[in-house]
Amino acid sequence: MLMRILYSCLIGAPLLGAALTPAAAQAVPVLNVEPTCRDIPAGNALQRDAAACMKSEDEARATLQKEWGAFNAADHSICTQTATMGGTASYVELLTCLEMRRDARNLPKDLLTPSTAASPPPSKP
Repeated sequence: MLMRILYSCLIGAPLLGAALTPAAAQAVPVLNVEPTCRDIPAGNALQRDAAACMKSEDEARATLQKEWGAFNAADHSICTQTATMGGTASYVELLTCLEMRRDARNLPKDLLTPSTAASPPPSKP
């Protein structure tokens, strides 16, 4: 009996995980953006208003909730990792990454090949 339970767990757990993965991939990740939006002391060249920052983050999250399924699933993972690097997280960075990857993928093929005018001159022997 114990072996049957263990066997069921060993077989069932991976299957359950596989069943949950697509649904989890469809949800916008929950990010703690408060550290990103803390006020920077006055006089700093990077000074910004925390309320304006939070507003931008909230707007980006709302956009992500509407458009999440339209972005490439592989990009979800890559961009979420990028947007949470360095100990801070940002929905603005996540949205920007997803949009840039989508737009780069949709560039006309002739723009992706280097033109002869932009090529460096051949090296002399």
